[in-house]
Amino acid sequence: MKPIEMAAIEKPERQLTAEGTYPTEIRAVVDCGTHRGYEGKGSVRKFIMVHEVLGQTRTFGERVVPENMSFWIQVKIGDSGELRLFDTNKNRKYIETMMNRKFVPGEKFDPSELVGKKCLSKIEHRQNKRGDDIAVISDNMPLPNGMPVADAIGPSWVYDLDQPDQNIDQLAPYMVTQIQQSDERRSQPVKEEVTDGPF
Repeated sequence: MKPIEMAAIEKPERQLTAEGTYPTEIRAVVDCGTHRGYEGKGSVRKFIMVHEVLGQTRTFGERVVPENMSFWIQVKIGDSGELRLFDTNKNRKYIETMMNRKFVPGEKFDPSELVGKKCLSKIEHRQNKRGDDIAVISDNMPLPNGMPVADAIGPSWVYDLDQPDQNIDQLAPYMVTQIQQSDERRSQPVKEEVTDGPF
C-alpha cells in the first residue's frame, strides 16, 4: 500500500503592527448576538468594531488591503431583554469617546452610528491563549482637533442579526464562528459565505 506522508502546512508569518498610537476609523460594526456572560453569569450582547488603522496597509498577493483591527464590546442584557450600559462601564466610555460626547440617562443609541467615527488607538503586543503573539487595541482616545489623518480605503458596512443575509460576504471566519455560537443562531447557522479578509 502506498505510504502517506504526514506533512505540515506552512503558514506565512504575519508581521504585527508596531506598538504605538495610531489614528483609526471604525469601518464596520458586527452584531454577534447573545452569549453567556463572564463565568456564565447572565447574558450579554457581543459586538465587534472593526477599526481601520489609517495609513497602514498589507499586501496579499496582488491585493493591497487596509490594516484592520477588531475591538470587542459586551453589553449586559436586562431581565426584559433591553441592552444597557451604565455610566461606569468601560464599553460605554469607549462609545462616548468615539461619539465625542456624553450620554444622558435613558438615551437610546444605535451601534451602527459608530461607523465612520475616528479616534486615536493604542496598539500593544500580547499573547493569546495559544501562546501566539498578537497585536490588540488596548485603549482609545479622542482624535485631537485639526490632526491630519489619511483617508480610509476599506469599505464601510454593518452586520445586523435582524438582516442576516446583508453583508454576509464581508464577515471574516472568526466573526461567523461567534455568530454561530450565539443564542439566536444555534438553530439557524450563518451561511458559509465568508471572505479571507485580513481582520
